[in-house]
Amino acid sequence: MKFCVNDLSSESFYILRGGEYPINTKINSVKETIEIIKDALKKEAYSAAFFCSLSLPDICSQIEYKQIQGKKDLYIRWYNEYIYKYEIPDCEGGERWNNIRKINKLDGEFIYLLRCKLFHEAELYHKELDELLNSKFQKDYKGKTVKLEINLNSDTNSFGFIDDSCKLEEVIIRIRLNQKTFAQKLMYTAEGLVREVSK
Repeated sequence: MKFCVNDLSSESFYILRGGEYPINTKINSVKETIEIIKDALKKEAYSAAFFCSLSLPDICSQIEYKQIQGKKDLYIRWYNEYIYKYEIPDCEGGERWNNIRKINKLDGEFIYLLRCKLFHEAELYHKELDELLNSKFQKDYKGKTVKLEINLNSDTNSFGFIDDSCKLEEVIIRIRLNQKTFAQKLMYTAEGLVREVSK
């Protein structure tokens, strides 16, 4: 793939496989989406803000990876590079941080599937999301039954687990996701990208 940015009448263009595509069109899409999210947050319409924010990794990945159209693998890559890897800092903390890392499976793959289910089937939570997380947790808790308790309408963001000594064969994973803070996280990250490419 060939990429360069030309200044043509104060409009920057992507040159992709011989075709031109204005970068400002993508940047404007991000800016408009951010304004919609801000308005929704101001009106306390958190589900609307959450819904709109799920489109940001798609548009941002197109800018970051110089693509005309969004792609699943780039959505996942962008989310993992700019959001997921910062969810749990890589720092000293011993077993506690390792356990949290084991629990936080809400990576780009999960968020992409959540986005698809919400956009295409108007469902906030779906059996496929449960199956995806269960398969991820089974790798860490082999030989145990993993029970998931997921709340995507929580007042807080949290990850927890119960490894009950009374039920040695069972692990309960509790995941809470706050739509407002999730939307803000994606919005602020997208604003950073816009600032960076607008320099």
